[in-house]
Amino acid sequence: MRKSDLDVVAAEMNSRGIRIDEEALGRALSGSEENEEGNPIIGLWALKFLKRQIKEKLVSGKVFPTWKHSASVTGRWSVSKPCIHQFPSDHRSLVIPTDGKLFVTIDWKAADLTQLALYSKDEKMIAICMDSDDPYADLAPYLELTRDEAKIFVLMYLYGAGRYALRKALSALEKDKSYYRIIEGAIAGINLYFSEFSNKLSKLMDNKAVSVGNRNIGISAPYKAVSYYAQATVAENLNSVLCQLKDNEQFPILHYHDEVLVEVNDISEADIVADKMAVYGQIRKSVGIIWA
Repeated sequence: MRKSDLDVVAAEMNSRGIRIDEEALGRALSGSEENEEGNPIIGLWALKFLKRQIKEKLVSGKVFPTWKHSASVTGRWSVSKPCIHQFPSDHRSLVIPTDGKLFVTIDWKAADLTQLALYSKDEKMIAICMDSDDPYADLAPYLELTRDEAKIFVLMYLYGAGRYALRKALSALEKDKSYYRIIEGAIAGINLYFSEFSNKLSKLMDNKAVSVGNRNIGISAPYKAVSYYAQATVAENLNSVLCQLKDNEQFPILHYHDEVLVEVNDISEADIVADKMAVYGQIRKSVGIIWA
């Protein structure tokens, strides 16, 4: 993978832009669309984003974000003016493909967790991450948490959140639970059922730097070693996928840390994109005229 390849990908994405359904955008901003209770379906934050970041930046029915690769210490991309990563998930249908083309949306399931499982070589955790349709749902019984609680717990725990921050985040889901005790039980579950995973990540936290690809990333705080390693490695894999797509003259409309949206002519092209994204076992693929 060469920097020049990523420069080409960024330039193509910057010039192609993202097509917006202007009529649907107008209806959303007018508040004319209502839910079953008769209330506008658009929230205040989404209203502000769609007005300031999308409608006011439209040029010939498109917005043209600025994409930059290797924009952070972990090598993740950045996007601005507008920051399309903040696009309200309930309004993704406002992004539309070129007439006669389809969208293929593909994402890696639990990419950061899967990368850490592979790093740890913990066979039980790898099996859950690589083979499961929903790794967090499969992890939940070991932690004695619900699926949503397990996702919040695992991601915050891996990235260095303390007991208080974990309790606050989980308590927002269900006010009447004593989450200090539950968190201790979940941590014990990680240590008991996924001991290799836990031990390897504990050792990773002792590192003063992590190496990913040809980059050496310095660590300013112990908990960042796990976060930096996971994010940097997933970013490296995403860049590799983007370069492979470029070689096939396919460029994303947009992408996140673990998700790409590509315009294709037909199902066979969608399968090519999916094959190139098949890095982390199970992937989610959706093909149609909607950004799923």
